[in-house]
Amino acid sequence: MIRTHERKNIRRNSGNMLILSGVFITLLAVLALVACSFGGLFFVFNRIQTTTDELALTGARKLNEQDRIGQMNNMIARCRQLVYDAHKSHTYAYEDASQLNQLAEQLHDEAREGAILLEAERQKLRVVAVNEAKSAITERYEELKEGHSLVLPWLKVAIPTTPMVEFGYAKDIRSNVAELKGIDDLEMEDNKQSFVLTDSHLYKENIDAKISTDTELHFRISSLPAPVQSTVAPARCILAKQYKSLVAADLPSVCKVEMKLGVDTGIGADAHQEMKSTGIAVATGGEKVL
Repeated sequence: MIRTHERKNIRRNSGNMLILSGVFITLLAVLALVACSFGGLFFVFNRIQTTTDELALTGARKLNEQDRIGQMNNMIARCRQLVYDAHKSHTYAYEDASQLNQLAEQLHDEAREGAILLEAERQKLRVVAVNEAKSAITERYEELKEGHSLVLPWLKVAIPTTPMVEFGYAKDIRSNVAELKGIDDLEMEDNKQSFVLTDSHLYKENIDAKISTDTELHFRISSLPAPVQSTVAPARCILAKQYKSLVAADLPSVCKVEMKLGVDTGIGADAHQEMKSTGIAVATGGEKVL
């Protein structure tokens, strides 16, 4: 009787152990599934963030391709100086009743016409730079989007949505134009208007540096990283808090890209998520003007 009772206890304990082992294994399987799901989500988010950053960099590099924004900024600053000097020369020639008055007037008119044409070209450049940046982003997106599709027992990743693209400028990045010397009156006027920073001697970003002699003319100087000791700043990603939206007709120097990605995990029926990723990059800086 005693032995029979002992055998029953042994069988009972063995059965309990089997039940506990089964529960433990099931629990481990659930935990493994959860870990794989969350690990997969982390992997997917890093991947989509990397892609978004790459698309933003692609667009940012295109904005100032061949230093076109940097050159435009410098041409505007020099055209501004030319118009100011031509007006002063015309004024002096008129006051002195000089025979050079007609020539001075002609030079002033030509300088003004040059400023108007340059502003028109600047507006065209804005459209061209934005369109080419968008095209470059779209082309790169088509190359990368299929690589995000993924189907696993515990994870299903869709193709990311078409990127949303915006253009702006970066906080605290001034222009690439160094303070121009040679016309004392214009230097005084610039200092009075606070167009030039005293510490870096660079023109401020996104200003319409109008001059008192020809107030109807526009001389817009846009934000762009300036060269440092002849070293051109490469295109680079920046934080979201540094991004600023453009105003008026300024040339863009920052590209912002947003994408969404649908993800389903194996945790349950309602485990669908939509990830959102944002990449922001500033354009390649301006080159040194010789």
